[in-house]
Amino acid sequence: MSFALCGQAFGIAGKKIAVWYRNVLSGFTNPEAQKGLHLNDTVDQTLVDRKTGKTKIVYVPILNPENFGEDMALDDKNIDGEGYTILSNKKTGKIAMMASTTKHHILEEILSKVPVAVRCKVKTLSRDLAESYDWLARSMFFWAQSVADKFHIVKMALEALQDIRVRYRQEILTTEREGKKDKTKKNHRTSSAPKRTSRYENGETIKEVLAKSRYLLFSFSSAWRESQLARAKILFREFPEIKTAYNCICRFRMWYQKKHASTDVAREELYGWYATVLQTKIPELLNLVSSLKRHEDIILNYFATHQTNAFAESLNSRISACIRMCFGIRDIDFFHFRIKKYFSDPLAL
Repeated sequence: MSFALCGQAFGIAGKKIAVWYRNVLSGFTNPEAQKGLHLNDTVDQTLVDRKTGKTKIVYVPILNPENFGEDMALDDKNIDGEGYTILSNKKTGKIAMMASTTKHHILEEILSKVPVAVRCKVKTLSRDLAESYDWLARSMFFWAQSVADKFHIVKMALEALQDIRVRYRQEILTTEREGKKDKTKKNHRTSSAPKRTSRYENGETIKEVLAKSRYLLFSFSSAWRESQLARAKILFREFPEIKTAYNCICRFRMWYQKKHASTDVAREELYGWYATVLQTKIPELLNLVSSLKRHEDIILNYFATHQTNAFAESLNSRISACIRMCFGIRDIDFFHFRIKKYFSDPLAL
């Protein structure tokens, strides 16, 4: 419940309740609490704070060795315009480390304060494909099995599919722009895209078909509605390349959903998918295959551990809910205090 609603219930100004909670009830003004908030702070030598002119402070409100466990999740979170790295325990639901940076050398400095024996407890580390987190996993958790988050991999595949759709739409917009510049040339076209003025059987122009096809490409054809099915028929008829790419991405998603007998079996099927994609010669899909090959081992680790970053994404949503309830972040220290109390304290629910 927000302080404004509490104020209405008790007949007191919401701002007064907020100040009372901050200074009296929360324990924020306790000297020990204040000391603990900045005990592990460090600096980023490569950045300068525009307000103070000094090197930028990297806040580390949470660094709790007690919250380390066997299955950990590493993820980033944008908070008040700053990129935060959050390391959380999937089993207990507690944050073990939170720092206002995503740079691996600073994160290594912070995690080096945690005893090696504690870090050795980590057996699996689920994360995205960010290079900084790859280096962090190799240097600080090299004995743990890194697992690429399934959600991020599928998202990357869907983005490649959307890039093809956007490429065709930009071709049509370019044709339209250049056609207006040279009105003397009839039927002036710079690409093989259909005429923008023609309307199809569903009443949409080609630009509208491309724009409104965004959501149907995110789902399997079995989940399409009648209007989406009609639009997809037009899209695939006019742009066979999109249809080919869509079928490839659907096959990849089904590979991820399938229960393989072993990692080796999953690897063989993935290689078969590689071969199919290479035959299409679609640039966006070739770039996707290149990215997948670079991280192939940690992607395949999913079929051995079935670990994902679902908990980390849920944790991010809960932190965002806290920010919304507070109508933004006005006092960064108090925000860090509350996050530490709610998400890191062993006694917190």
